[in-house]
Amino acid sequence: MGVGSFFGLEIGKRGVSAHQQALQVTGHNITNAETKGYSRQIVSLKALDPLKTAPGAGQVGTGVTLSEIERIRDNFLDAAFREQQTFQGETDALAKSLESLQTILNEPSDKNIRASLDELFQAIEDVNNQPENQPVRVTLVEKAKSLATMVNVTYKRLQESLSATNAKVQDKFSKINSIAESIANLNLEISKARNIGQNPNDVLDERDRLLDELASLANVEIREDLNQELYVTIGEHLLVQGKTVRPPYLVNDPNLNGLQVISSTPTLPEPSDNPKVATAWVGADAKEGTHTVTVFQTATKHSLQSVDFRSIQNDLTEDSRLSQAGILSGSFYLNGVPIYFDNAMTFGELRDTINNSGQGLEVGFEREKMLFRSSRAGTANQMTLSEGTSNFLSVMRFSDEPEYNSFGQVIFDGRVQDAIYAIDDETLKSSSNHVANLIEGVDVEFKSVGSTNIVINQAVDGGEIAGLLKYQDGFLQEQMRSLDKLAYAMTREFNKLHYQGFGLDGKSQRLFWKDFNSPFTGTYEEKGAAAAFGLDSSLAKNVQVFAAASGVFERIGDRTPVSSGEGDGSNASQMAQLKFAQVVDNAEYGLRTRLSVLNGGDGVDFGRKESTFVVSNGIKSATVSLEGLDDDSTLYDLQGKINDALTKNAIASQVVITTLADGRIRLTSNNENLTYSEGAGTAAKDLKLLPSNGASGNGSRTIETSALNAKFRGQPKSVTDFFAAVVADIGAEAEEVLRLKENTRVITTQIENQRLSAIGVSMDEELTNMIQFQKGYNASARIINVMDEILDTIINLGR
Repeated sequence: MGVGSFFGLEIGKRGVSAHQQALQVTGHNITNAETKGYSRQIVSLKALDPLKTAPGAGQVGTGVTLSEIERIRDNFLDAAFREQQTFQGETDALAKSLESLQTILNEPSDKNIRASLDELFQAIEDVNNQPENQPVRVTLVEKAKSLATMVNVTYKRLQESLSATNAKVQDKFSKINSIAESIANLNLEISKARNIGQNPNDVLDERDRLLDELASLANVEIREDLNQELYVTIGEHLLVQGKTVRPPYLVNDPNLNGLQVISSTPTLPEPSDNPKVATAWVGADAKEGTHTVTVFQTATKHSLQSVDFRSIQNDLTEDSRLSQAGILSGSFYLNGVPIYFDNAMTFGELRDTINNSGQGLEVGFEREKMLFRSSRAGTANQMTLSEGTSNFLSVMRFSDEPEYNSFGQVIFDGRVQDAIYAIDDETLKSSSNHVANLIEGVDVEFKSVGSTNIVINQAVDGGEIAGLLKYQDGFLQEQMRSLDKLAYAMTREFNKLHYQGFGLDGKSQRLFWKDFNSPFTGTYEEKGAAAAFGLDSSLAKNVQVFAAASGVFERIGDRTPVSSGEGDGSNASQMAQLKFAQVVDNAEYGLRTRLSVLNGGDGVDFGRKESTFVVSNGIKSATVSLEGLDDDSTLYDLQGKINDALTKNAIASQVVITTLADGRIRLTSNNENLTYSEGAGTAAKDLKLLPSNGASGNGSRTIETSALNAKFRGQPKSVTDFFAAVVADIGAEAEEVLRLKENTRVITTQIENQRLSAIGVSMDEELTNMIQFQKGYNASARIINVMDEILDTIINLGR
C-alpha cells in the first residue's frame, strides 16, 4: 500500500493532538495539587498501527495517539489508610468525650462529690464532739444537703451527656446515609462512563474521598466484583451495592430509656436465642462472640408470714391494737436493727413503722396474716427476725415454710434462694436475677431454668460512631451506675445507724436520707438511687432530729430505751466511721455472712469440740459450742447457738447480733448485762469478743467486738475510696485513650504520607513532564511545518 503525499501532515497533526492532551493532563495535575482526595493522572502514548507496504519493504508508522489517562492509586495503601481512619475516628471521639466526662465530675477540684463527702464526715465528727451545739448541727445538715445536690446535679449532667451523645450518634448516622447516597450516585456516573470506554478519574477520586470520610465514621469494608460493581458494608450490613443504598436503622433501645442505637434490622435483635431463659442487653463496649448461659435456678425474694389472726384471737384485724393480741410494748430486731413500738399501736400502724424504717422490705396483710417481703432477692437479702424486749415474735410466729390449700397447691412459699448459673464453663451465684457485665459490656436478666446462647454481633464496631457508642454504653452509663451505688450505700448504711439513734428532741427511729427502693424491675437494685438521693424531710426541717445519741435503758427490765440526746455523740461517732467502712458493693456482711469469710477469709474456729466460749451474767455462765457449725454457717446461726446456750443454762436473756459497717459485730442482750470470755477453744479469740461491761451510751446491755474484717464477695470499698477509685479509673482511661489517640495520629500520618507519595502530585515531576510534552508538541508542529513546505514545493514544480 502506498503512502500518500499528505500522510506526513497527518502524523504531525496526531503528534500535536497527543502532546496537547498530555499537556492538558499535566496542567490538570498542577492545578489540583492541593485538592483533597485528588489522584495524579498520567498519560499513556501509544504508536498507531503501521501501514503495510510491498513485501520485503517493511512497514510505515502512522504516528502517535493518547491511549489512556490513568489515575494513580495504591489499593493496599487505600485499605490501610481507611482502616487507620476508622481506628482514629473511634479514639478521637472517645478521647474528646472522656475529657467532657472529667469536666462533669469536676476533677480535679475542691468543688465535687469527693470534697463534699469529706466535708460531710467532718461535720459528723464535729457533732460527735459537740452534740448539743446548734450551729454545728446546722452545718452538718447543710453539708448533707450540699452532698445530695452535688450527687443529683452530677447524675443529671451525666443523663444530659447521655442524651447529647446519642444525638451525635444520630447525626453521624444521618451523615452515613448521606454519604451512601452520594456514593451510589457516583457509582451510576462511573458505570455510564465505563460503558462508553472512558476512565472517569475525577469522579473516582470524589468517590474515594467519600469512602475515606465514611471510614472515619464507621468500620467499612469495600470491594468490587468482576463487573466492577462496588459493594460497601458496615459490619455485617450491606450499605451500598452499585447504585442501590440499603441504609441501616435507628431503633429505640428500651435498656437506654428510649435512646436510639444503630441496627441492621427495623427492630433491635434479641442477643439471647432463648429469651424465655434469659434476656440480654449488649453495649457497644462488648466484644464480638457467642457465650452460653445456663440457668440452674433463679433468685427469689424472702417472705415471712405470721400465723393467722384467728390462731391468736378470733376478732383480731389489722386495725386491732397489739395489746389485744397479748403483745407487750418493747422491740424486736429486724435484720439486726431494733424496731421499737408501743402496744397501744394497731397492727396497721406497726406495718407503717416497719415500712418506713428503711430496711428494704414491705409489710402487708394477706389471708388474715401479717406478711414480711424483702424488696430485694437472694440470700444476702434474707430477712432475720430476732427476739427483743417484746414478745411480738413469739405471739406472731413467723415462718417462711410452704403453705398448701386443700387441693395440695402451694399458696405461700417464702424461702429464699440465689440465682445459680453458668457462663460458658464457670458456675456462679447471684442474689439478683439481673447481672451487670456478666460478659464485658453485656447485662443479663435470668427468666427461668434452661440454657441460651448470647450472641454479640455489633452493627458498628469502629469509627466515630463506635467511639460515641462506647462512651455512651461503657462510660456514661457506668458512671451513672457508680453514682447509684454510692447513693444507695450511703442511704442504706446511714439510715441503719440513724434509725437506732436519738435526736435532741428525745425521739428515735427516723431516717437520715430519704428511703429508697428502686422503681425499676429486672435491673440492678441501686438503679435510680442517685437521682432520688436527698436528706429526709424531718431532718431537713429540724436539725435537732439528727440522731447523734444512742439510747439508754434507765432501769433493769425497761423495754424501750430513752435518751435526751444531751452530751451524747456516740451514735454520731458510729456514723463518722462509715467513712472508712467497706459498704459499697458489699452484699455479704450481715447476719447471713458466713463465719468462714470472717477474719479476712481465715474464718472462725468451728466444727470442733474445743470450739467454745463462755457467756455470763455475773451469776450463771453458759458455754457456747460451735461444734455443730460448718462452712455454710452464718452469724445468724451463731446467734442461735448463743441463745440456745443461755436458755439451757437458765439465763433469762436472749442475744441479738448486729453487724456494723466497719466490720464489727454488736451483741445486745434483751434483759441484762452479759460478758463474754475465752472458753476451752479459740472461738472467742476468732470472734474478737471484748471483755467489757458494754458500749458507752447503751447502758449495760450491749457489747461490740473488734473488727472481724470479713472477706467480702467482689471488691467492696468505703464510699470515699469507691468514688476516688471511680475518678482515678476515668483519669487513667482518659490518659490511655489520649496516648492512643496521639499514637494513632502518628501512624495515620505515616500511612497518609506513603499514600500521598504514590498518588500525590509532585510539582517538580509535573514541570518536567510539561517541558517534555511541550517539546513534543513543538516538534510535532515542526513536522507539520516541514511537510507543508515539502507539499508547497511539490505543488509548485510545474510552474
